[in-house]
Amino acid sequence: MNSLELGKVLWQDHLRDLFLAIDPERALNTVLDVLEQSASNPMSLELSRYLYCSTAANTPVTIGNKNCHIVWRNRVGIPAGFTKYAFGLRALNEMGVGAIEIGTCTPEPQPGNPQPRFFIERRGNGDLILVNRFGFNHTGIRKVVHSVQSLWDATDQGKFAATLIWSLGPNKKTVDQYEESRDLSLIVNDILYMVVEVMSVLRAGDAFQFNIASPNTPGPRDLFEHFGKLINGIIEQTRMLARIYRRPSPPWIIKLSPDMSSEQMRQVAQAATCYEEVVALEGFNTTADDNYKAQYGVAEKGGMSGDPLRILADNKLITLHEIVMEEKLDIDIIAVGGIMTPNQAVDRLLIGERVKAVQLFSGIIKNGFSLIPETLEAIANISV
Repeated sequence: MNSLELGKVLWQDHLRDLFLAIDPERALNTVLDVLEQSASNPMSLELSRYLYCSTAANTPVTIGNKNCHIVWRNRVGIPAGFTKYAFGLRALNEMGVGAIEIGTCTPEPQPGNPQPRFFIERRGNGDLILVNRFGFNHTGIRKVVHSVQSLWDATDQGKFAATLIWSLGPNKKTVDQYEESRDLSLIVNDILYMVVEVMSVLRAGDAFQFNIASPNTPGPRDLFEHFGKLINGIIEQTRMLARIYRRPSPPWIIKLSPDMSSEQMRQVAQAATCYEEVVALEGFNTTADDNYKAQYGVAEKGGMSGDPLRILADNKLITLHEIVMEEKLDIDIIAVGGIMTPNQAVDRLLIGERVKAVQLFSGIIKNGFSLIPETLEAIANISV
């Protein structure tokens, strides 16, 4: 049994049952706690590298446009929602991940929606269905910045190969105020507050992500209709901050929802490409469409992901890529949502030339961290 097979057995025969036997949120936090604790143990980090780091880990990919870009260590990343509080970053880096999203972060601490709010079901056909209604539960941006600063204090930043992407979203109270006043500056101010906090630990090559895709926080998805004004405020204010900090204006990624219409995707994509700092569109990880969920017998409120999301995410990605090509938009795409196997990751990359990377979450819960090296090796066997 080689190291990859051993890592798969450890997960599928032991750890995966945690998510099915106890509260899935508690199980995820337990896994992240173990990964975080391993950061102080060189032998544990070496074990992560031995079990899960592919020889194809160091295959850089450039994501962006002709004027601005980011370079991932490779084409496989971890999306927001997995490590909300920056736990386990060193272990994930040792596993050879190309990029890691932190968050989604909020300016101030907030509890999110009441528990239980994360549900996992394994069907008889082998499908894994996940539903969450977290609602941007978070410790607040300052605590996460402190965690990353501690990481940099203990680690040579240059040896931390994974790109860090800071996923940002507004506080619920801000969204409530926006619902009353329709003052977009409230949302912009929340995002800019976090940009200021992160600047002290933001490395050259790291990026921000603006999350308007959450299915569980009333308000953000409605911002699609006002995205042009919203992104203008965020980018212009970020440029000003960058001048103050005497550094380049940082790159941005815009996270999209699979529940957007084609016209909404077109409007957001067009507005995003007005700013060179917006290097990528990311989609499509969670659907709140009750009609689509009902096709799979899912009545639980919240966003559904896992195996059933694959067809919807595939189709939406095809549409988004067609929009980018038809409109001749200079922007890349990051694919996420329902990617459960290496072949499914390869299929996403083959949708079109502007699809540059994939992200794994539900697939890791189903198949373990061995999915990371397996996916990298599958990608290495094709030309994309």
